[in-house]
This record gives sequence, C-alpha cells and structure tokens, in this order.
Amino acid sequence: MAETTLKGVTMDDEKRNVIAILDKATSKPGGGYLKPLAEFIGGAWRPTTKENFCKSGIIFVTTGYPELEHKYKGRLFHISCTPNLQSPSGDPGLANRASYIAKLSSAKAPTATEIIQIIPADLPDPNVRQLIVESLPITDKVMVLDKEKIFGPFDWKEED
Repeated sequence: MAETTLKGVTMDDEKRNVIAILDKATSKPGGGYLKPLAEFIGGAWRPTTKENFCKSGIIFVTTGYPELEHKYKGRLFHISCTPNLQSPSGDPGLANRASYIAKLSSAKAPTATEIIQIIPADLPDPNVRQLIVESLPITDKVMVLDKEKIFGPFDWKEED
C-alpha cells in the first residue's frame, strides 16, 4: 500500500497580494490600518470590495505603520496580507475585526507596468517641463492624457 503524505496549509497558502493605500494609525505603537483597493487574482488586478475581500474593508498593520506613512503617504503600494487569526472575543478594537493583517516587510512600490495614474491635462511646454495639478499623483510614474493622445510614462516630483 502506498503512503500518502498530507501537507498542512500554511499562511503562505492563504497570502493575498493587494494594492493598498494608508488609512490611519492606531493607538497600538507601530500599528495602523490600510484600505485594500485591488487584489492580484488569476493574472490580473481586480478591485476589492467588502463582499469579495474583507467585510471591514481594512487590513491591520501589526508593526511598521509609521515607516509606511513616511514612504507611501498619499501613494499606492503593494502589500501581502494573511488571515487574522486573533480571536474577536479579546480586544473589541478594529484590529480584531480586520480579516487580514500585514507587516511592513512585505510592502513595496508597484511598477509602472502594473499600475499608473493617467492625468488629463494639456502637455506643458517642453522647455518648462512642469505640469500644474490639483492633487499629487498616487503612483510613482504618471501618464498625461492630452486631448486624445497619452504621453509618458513620466517620473514626477513635488515643487513649490
């Protein structure tokens, strides 16, 4: 009779890769919340909702939230999250209601081939190379939609 080996399910098996944005810090030192916007499923990015991801609509960051704020404030980033195994019967705070938790170490900036912001605007004079926008872009690179043509990608930096 052949032996069958059963492998246990690990946290890596349940890991979900998302694009997120910062939400807010918690009273727990280093903790905070993220809002997941899209998840990589079946080779494509799909929008996350409370129905297909997490009823609370948040991910709890266990450590390193201040570093995330410093690096990604106002910007999108990748982060991997795993199921929150903490019992809801303990602390009644929001951390126990988040179905997923994440750590700073899994965060990274998305590439321009994965996600890029398109800004509708007239192309600036090539000698000036400045574009005035109402709010800062949320991706590291941007494209400019000038009437019917898209130009870019462009790196950007904030200037006064």
